[in-house]
Amino acid sequence: MTRKYSALEEQWKLLDREYHAQDGDQADKDYFVQQRINSLKKWKTEALLQLRFLFNKLKMAVPETEYEEVKRQLNVMTLRNNTQQERNIRHVSTNLELRKKINMNQEAEMNLQLNTISMHNLEMELEILTKRLERHDPIFKWENQIFKKIAQVFMRAEVRPEQAFVEFD
Repeated sequence: MTRKYSALEEQWKLLDREYHAQDGDQADKDYFVQQRINSLKKWKTEALLQLRFLFNKLKMAVPETEYEEVKRQLNVMTLRNNTQQERNIRHVSTNLELRKKINMNQEAEMNLQLNTISMHNLEMELEILTKRLERHDPIFKWENQIFKKIAQVFMRAEVRPEQAFVEFD
C-alpha cells in the first residue's frame, strides 16, 4: 500500500508540475497578448491625435472662405451640368419627334403623289369613256356639254360644287 501511495503521490506531483508549467505558459501568453493589445490601443490613440493635428493643419492651410467659395462654385457647376443634361434630353426628344414628323410628312407626300397619279389615270379613263359614250349616245353628249358649261360658270363665280348643291337642295 505504501508503494501504491508513493506511486500515486509521485504521479500527483508530476501532474501538478505540468499543470503549473502550463499555467505559467498561459500566463506568459496572456501577458504578451495584453501587452500587444495595449500597444495597439496606444498606437490607435496616437494615430487619432496625429490625424486631428494634420486635419487642423489642412484647415489652416486652406482658408475657410476660399474653401466655401470653391464648394459654392462646385454646387453651381453641378446645377449647371444637371440643367444642361436636362436640356440635352429635351433636345433629343424634340429631335426624335421632328424626325417622326418628317417621316410622316414624307409618307404623306408619297401618298399624295400616288393619289395624284391615280387621279390622273382615272381622269384619262373617264375622258376615254366619255368620248366613247358621246360617240354612241348623242343625248349623253348634249347633257355632258351642259354640265361642263354649268361647271365653268361655277368656276368663274368661284362657287364650290358643295355650295351649289346646297343651294339646289
